Amino acid sequence: MIKPMAVAVFIGLLCACANSVNINTDYFEGTDFSHLKTYRWYDDVYPSRTAEYRSYGSADKLVRQATDRELKQRGFHPIAQGDGDFLLNYRVSSEAKMNMNSYYNDPGVHGGVSTGTYGTSVALGVSVGGGPTYYKEGTVVIDIIDFASNSVVWRAVADGRLPKNMGLKERNNIIRELIPRMLKDFPPD
Repeated sequence: MIKPMAVAVFIGLLCACANSVNINTDYFEGTDFSHLKTYRWYDDVYPSRTAEYRSYGSADKLVRQATDRELKQRGFHPIAQGDGDFLLNYRVSSEAKMNMNSYYNDPGVHGGVSTGTYGTSVALGVSVGGGPTYYKEGTVVIDIIDFASNSVVWRAVADGRLPKNMGLKERNNIIRELIPRMLKDFPPD
């Protein structure tokens, strides 16, 4: 069962600064994408609790609109009934992370003395100590599933550090920016 936090994580990842998000695509070389013309959303064909939960949020609608817009510009057409050539699915996940600043982790004065051919030097430094930084890292995956073979033929993965705070307007702008970046290499040349 999907937790309410999953939608918040998804929204957070989409809200992350677009330049700090890593986007990678994956597909088998030589795959023929020319027969893919029409599509349906996976959630519409295979209803689930996850699909029902996602449909309650405005982010789901915005993701679908942005994705539909991008795919239409590439000549693909959504259909409401029947079997499309491919299914479109997205999912999100998050993971709590800790970054440990181990260099001069103990507060205090640190120093050193060095002697060499050209003389002696002394270095002193003061550190206030480091410590762990806690944050969340999120991942968004978009899958293109060939309906005939029931296999994923193309995938885009965006991952990055989630921001702490973001307003609705900023979130929506980032969604509109991230989805085109994730789909820019579909279909591959």
